[in-house]
Amino acid sequence: MNTPTRYNNHRSQLAECPMWHPMEDCLYWTDIDEQRLLRFPGKDGGVEVVCQDCLIGGFTLQSDGSLLLFMNHGTVGRYADGELQRGVFSLTGISGRFNDVVADPNGRVFCGTMSDADEPGQLYRLDRDGTFEQLLSRVHVPNGMGFSPDYEQLYVTETNNHLIHAFDYDVESGSITDRDTFADFRDSEGKPDGLTVDAKGRVWSAQWGSGDVACFTESGKLETRLSLPVINVTSVTFGGQELNQLFISTARSNSKPDHEGGHIFSVETVESGQTDHFSNVTTQSSGIF
Repeated sequence: MNTPTRYNNHRSQLAECPMWHPMEDCLYWTDIDEQRLLRFPGKDGGVEVVCQDCLIGGFTLQSDGSLLLFMNHGTVGRYADGELQRGVFSLTGISGRFNDVVADPNGRVFCGTMSDADEPGQLYRLDRDGTFEQLLSRVHVPNGMGFSPDYEQLYVTETNNHLIHAFDYDVESGSITDRDTFADFRDSEGKPDGLTVDAKGRVWSAQWGSGDVACFTESGKLETRLSLPVINVTSVTFGGQELNQLFISTARSNSKPDHEGGHIFSVETVESGQTDHFSNVTTQSSGIF
């Protein structure tokens, strides 16, 4: 395995949720602390701040190329053609922000909400008709999610419990059942954050606090670790034209010396990732946006 290197020179405060946009051939990510959505088209251009003053915990790519933005106070926005539309959907009763999200093969979105002093974290599913369904309550920081290549399992990270869960997943209904422990980090230095699943079913988990990415076989056996010159690794995704480039987002450390945290790193891998699914959420008033 090659060594991850810095993908560009932009340094975020808390880079999260890297996503490859195949229609634009570029990488998007969010800086949660600086409330920015960023875009990097590659070596031919610089990093662009495409959205400012927007607190985005996670986002998906819609089938029309727009971005569905999961923001604070339970609101969901849409970014397209340089314009941000706030409040496209709203999940009532949520005081905090959304965290990681993932679109499923049928265009629905699984989305977690952060815990705070008033309420625990929860996991919801945003269906294509624009309605939310609560799937899990009292989740200790819901985080990275991904599907096995056969769509029989959904992996869900619970960061503050140091666990990655595996649920049986029904692709037709979107239901999840029979939670099992896929990976246990309670004796590890780091905590699991974002994740992605490659075409062979291996799970790549970003490790907050230990500066690496842990890769597990589909049976849950630790296969390898990628070390980075940072303290906090936040998320991972595959991209590039062949989907064989692993993009790794990181965050600055406020407690330890850290000169590289906040950068996006990349590394070429032997195996390719899976193609991310488009969200395809509709409303009666606006149709597919």
